[in-house]
Amino acid sequence: MAWSDDLNPSQREAIASASPNAAVIAGPGTGKTRTLLRKALQLIEEEIAPADRIRIVNFTRAGVHDLHQKLTSEPAYSAIRPENATTFHSLALHTLRRARATSVPSPLVIPDDWEEKTFIDQLAKMRLGLKDIRDAEDLREEYNARWCIASDTADQWFSEGQRRTYETVYSLAKDLLGFTTRGELTFLWWRYLRASPGARGVDLAFPWTHLLVDEYQDLNECEHDILRHLAGVGVSVFAVGDPNQSIYETMRHAHPQLCAEFPERVSPGELHVLNLSYRCPAEVLLFGRALLGTVQGLPDPRLALSQGEARILAFPSDSGERSGLARLAEDLLRAHPESRILLVVPTRAVARAFADECATLVPVEDRTLKETGGSDECRLAKALLRLFREPRNSVAAGTAMILNCGSTTRPQRVRELLEVGERAGIRISDVLAGNVPLPPALSRARERANQMLRALRDSGRVGDTLREITGCAESVAEIDELEGRIDALLAQAEELERGKLTIKTFHGSKGTEAEWVIIPAIEPGFMERDCVGAAKDERRRLLYVGMTRAIRGLFLSFAGRRYGPQRYGDPTGPSARKGSSAFIDEICDHTGCRPESATEFLRRRLGR
Repeated sequence: MAWSDDLNPSQREAIASASPNAAVIAGPGTGKTRTLLRKALQLIEEEIAPADRIRIVNFTRAGVHDLHQKLTSEPAYSAIRPENATTFHSLALHTLRRARATSVPSPLVIPDDWEEKTFIDQLAKMRLGLKDIRDAEDLREEYNARWCIASDTADQWFSEGQRRTYETVYSLAKDLLGFTTRGELTFLWWRYLRASPGARGVDLAFPWTHLLVDEYQDLNECEHDILRHLAGVGVSVFAVGDPNQSIYETMRHAHPQLCAEFPERVSPGELHVLNLSYRCPAEVLLFGRALLGTVQGLPDPRLALSQGEARILAFPSDSGERSGLARLAEDLLRAHPESRILLVVPTRAVARAFADECATLVPVEDRTLKETGGSDECRLAKALLRLFREPRNSVAAGTAMILNCGSTTRPQRVRELLEVGERAGIRISDVLAGNVPLPPALSRARERANQMLRALRDSGRVGDTLREITGCAESVAEIDELEGRIDALLAQAEELERGKLTIKTFHGSKGTEAEWVIIPAIEPGFMERDCVGAAKDERRRLLYVGMTRAIRGLFLSFAGRRYGPQRYGDPTGPSARKGSSAFIDEICDHTGCRPESATEFLRRRLGR
């Protein structure tokens, strides 16, 4: 198959661009990843660049896993090397190591999301007296966001009050665990490039001539500036993304307007636009266009290949909303038993309420509690493998001990472990390897972890032994290959299961698709306050992301009253009267659609 086969004119034009740098701004379901991979094929087929000079990057490990799946499962892409698809921070590490940059710590320990939440957030919760672990998570994200700014002073976090205290706690966590965050690693790369102006990237630490960027809208200021530096030394950049799906502005300074500025930032550069959606029906795109408007000539996603339905349902109360949407899901699965239903929620409290209600009528899976991904078995296998390679890895040491404790007591065991390390003045890897006294449960966990490590070191086949003692991994001889396979198991985003209703948060819904999407609680108390962790424009884009997962139909809903724990914390009475969000009002104003009485709609649809 030639690279240009089965492409539409806009895709073909973007790929064939003669400009050394190009950004493809694409709406939902317009074939962003397909366009990116066909660009790699074009470079290889037309002998513009050999496969080993092309690097493909994505913001997340799950995104890279999806790229690997496509490259290994689709014969059309056999010319592209799967190992050349990686995350941005992995690319930063590779480049810094090739450059022998002295700023890279040794041993380099990079915690993943689960490890950051398990250790750093628990320490902050304990030391700051926080009631909710999510408050500690918010402080960590704010603290780490500094690495996303292209500034020489980004490592100076001036703060007052609780934030000043948090900085002290974070420094303690680094002393105990010896880690470097992913954002910090990218910042070190940016600083290295700044200190090496005019260096020929293709001749020195960056051996690739073409850099292909997936999910371009998720790049932060620092990463955008890295692209500018690379283009300035002769690396060609081809990026695809959708600024309307930029949902990390608050957490990572990934500003959507940076996409539109590509030609000025990565010069010389061109901007191309894809508008034909192969996923979303026209009615859903109409809702999306009304919600976001047309900004700066960026995607105006009005073109669709299919028709479907998009409705706004008004319920009298939250209990009526839950029971009514459960009956709607039941009806959809009865009529279309192989379809997928995605319920997108603003908070986990809403998720729990809907999971309990819907489970009485349809199969339900609540994924809001496990969006960090990966099983305990795979996580333990990775921790043991990292300790096998580098015994000084304190994050892996802590993970190996904690995962050998009972799941219900883990937060307490984490606090005890960190307190022991602090009192003894040693890192957690030394706690694992030494004889420092521990509470009984932790002492038993340390002994089990050390037994596992001894079994690995005495084994001739690490993969077989790792599978026997953890239940994860495969029989492969090469340690690098084994670690890569475990990483893939931890990173993979599970496909939505057919014949089932799956519940996800707005952030967790990104990258998925379902025949039917239901989004409840689109009300001021949820969508227009900071309960989803984003500024108002970003919450608008979050809603857009959730809406555009739909292949056949979309149902938006709100309740006139909410009771109990879903009252948005309103202390004035037994219920809170809110009604629809301004986002609903905007959709109605621009489309002429009006909220329907959910009671009447369900009576007509269900015939009862």
